[in-house]
Amino acid sequence: MFAAIWSRFFRRGPLEYLLNAATKPVKHIR
Repeated sequence: MFAAIWSRFFRRGPLEYLLNAATKPVKHIR
């Protein structure tokens, strides 16, 4: 399971993942 998440993380890119994680809480607050 961890390997699948790791492969997805690298496929999407760490920058995109970080941006998505940073925008999620902002949308939740709004």
